[in-house]
Amino acid sequence: ASALVGAHPFIFAAAALSSVAFGTWLDLQPWQSWSDSMWVIAVSTLLAGVLQYLALRFSLSPVQDRGRTRALLAPLVAVTIHCLVWLVAGTAYVLLLVPGLYLAGRLSPAVGVAIVEREGPIASVVESWRRTRAGWWPLLLAQAILLVPLIGLFGLVAIVTLLEWGTIATEDTSLEVALISNLILGVLAAAGWALNGAAYRLTAPDGPRDEDIFA
Repeated sequence: ASALVGAHPFIFAAAALSSVAFGTWLDLQPWQSWSDSMWVIAVSTLLAGVLQYLALRFSLSPVQDRGRTRALLAPLVAVTIHCLVWLVAGTAYVLLLVPGLYLAGRLSPAVGVAIVEREGPIASVVESWRRTRAGWWPLLLAQAILLVPLIGLFGLVAIVTLLEWGTIATEDTSLEVALISNLILGVLAAAGWALNGAAYRLTAPDGPRDEDIFA
């Protein structure tokens, strides 16, 4: 994953900064109702899917020529898979931590399959599941490494908000807290996209053998 970012630093930096800017703007808006919160989550998830598609589309090359229709549908398929993985793995995270990490790891190459090989959503998920059958545990550990600072960030934001406002249930967020928290989230998001790209490259049919990857 670090090699992928090192080879395409400007692509991942631009995607991460776009996420930071939009997330900071969202945090500074006076959202009040439950429907507002759902709208924010939906838009943020869709934006992350689009940014991941763009980052991996320009860093995972060459893309297979599978026809004009598949080329036009590839962005939609990639964003759909991102939202599906976010929903499934996120639900599993809430219910129990390890199943969420397991699902996120097993599905990590799926977006790459959709982008590079131009497969549909079902075929991409099935192919991702098949390719990670023999070596899922390193992907689970990689997902856990990304999750630890994310949990720490939420705890830090809660503490800072409590010290500043006297409660963690406030609708007001300072510019400093919003900027710093979204900067960390943007870096973690870009790392997650790079991890997904690396998972695809390492499990692709023409990539290294499983025993070389997961030794």
